[in-house]
Amino acid sequence: MCSSDLAMPTVTIDTSAELGDPRVLLDKASTVLADATKAPREHVHITVRDGQTMTFGSKLGGVDGPHVCQVRVTVSQKLDAKVKTAIVQGVGALLAPHAPKASTQFTFEQVQDLNLAIDGMLLTELSKVLDGSVAKEAGGASRKYERHANDFWIGEFLRRRHRADRSVRFADHLGVDVRREDDAAL
Repeated sequence: MCSSDLAMPTVTIDTSAELGDPRVLLDKASTVLADATKAPREHVHITVRDGQTMTFGSKLGGVDGPHVCQVRVTVSQKLDAKVKTAIVQGVGALLAPHAPKASTQFTFEQVQDLNLAIDGMLLTELSKVLDGSVAKEAGGASRKYERHANDFWIGEFLRRRHRADRSVRFADHLGVDVRREDDAAL
């Protein structure tokens, strides 16, 4: 798996229109972006900022002219014209009731894997962790990643257990009973 296979579209939608509850827009736009980029829906990140003071052609959106919208799509993989057109048409149709297509601008930016981090790791490092492994589910952790996570949690359990054992022994030393029924194992 090469890191560019980890499609994680990050989208920002700014508009002068008031959208109300954006959940339907977010849900449908996530589907459009996931389908177009072949990314799991869980990898699509969208920010919507409505009611913004914006101009388009030097006209104040919703005041001097129609409402305006700017959509920025950032991805780590190269998108061809067909994919970009699918995004423009799909997301544009969702925004059309709020801002006409003629005053909606889309920009596409491809960032290098070294400029994108998820789960505390640069995309290049994340792809190494996932490389050669079968993910449990779309967007899920690989077996290798899971093994590292399990090792961490086993270590954490042992550290907490050790602290708990010391705490109980210290409480015994003070003559305080801190045990609960579920602490019988300690």
